[in-house]
Amino acid sequence: YTYTVIRSDDANAFVLPNNHVFVLSGLFNFVHNEDDLAAVLGHEVAHNLARHAGERVSSNILVSLIARCTLLIDPSGVLYSLFLPAAALLHDLPHSRDHEVEADYIGLHLVAEACYDP
Repeated sequence: YTYTVIRSDDANAFVLPNNHVFVLSGLFNFVHNEDDLAAVLGHEVAHNLARHAGERVSSNILVSLIARCTLLIDPSGVLYSLFLPAAALLHDLPHSRDHEVEADYIGLHLVAEACYDP
């Protein structure tokens, strides 16, 4: 993994599918010790281990195909404009929450195995 700190007032961290973890420096205002930082980094690494980015891409392809089919049914685009927010609400958000919970679970195990106190 490669770790990069980005100077920013925002408190956040994220990981790219190529094992590159980014930490925004505003996060350091909220972590109190190495254990806290390890928990954040473990969570981000867990997203990669669980291949959440790949799952999102696969899911988005299916949703996009269905959205385009709505244009065949209703060329005016009204159904399309209703489908996209509904798909986000009923599909994307619940999966996003599931990914976050799974990353928390895996991340805590990673951190504990690395002898940090999550």
